[in-house]
Amino acid sequence: YTSWANLEYSKGSGARKARKLFHKALEIDPRCSAAWLQLGVLEADTENWDQAVTCFERVLQFDPRNSRVLQAYALTETKRPGGDSRKAIDLFERALKANPRDAGVLQAYALYVAELGDLESARNLLRRGTEADKRHAAVWQAWGVLETRYGEDVDTARNIFQQGIWACGLSTGSQS
Repeated sequence: YTSWANLEYSKGSGARKARKLFHKALEIDPRCSAAWLQLGVLEADTENWDQAVTCFERVLQFDPRNSRVLQAYALTETKRPGGDSRKAIDLFERALKANPRDAGVLQAYALYVAELGDLESARNLLRRGTEADKRHAAVWQAWGVLETRYGEDVDTARNIFQQGIWACGLSTGSQS
């Protein structure tokens, strides 16, 4: 049901049908982290902020170290009108405590702190992301774009993009 709901939301009938399918999944397994996470993301995408928070909090009751849920919750807090930046940062920190090598969390956190104006912290988080997972192309891209937008030296951005290409490229050459 969870996969079907995700399909309906992303490609098909939209949020209403997806919600019904997520709830069917949760009737079968009320502790299904994936269903709660994806339902929470759907609710955040449709700006049902309180429902999204309820979904994330539900998972964290029985799976408090789920870095994906903590990341989604943090991102929801950053988008929510009147969202609390301290709460978002605390959620990102909890996600990193749960999984310090999660390049996806490091990237999302970096983009948020850059938005807040702390470019050095953003650079540090992105560097950590590339060290945690050298083949995580999105981290390299985010760092290069950050340097393109805010850096004083375009060569720094070029160097980062080049390092990312070298790190992420497959030996078969089938990935560009």
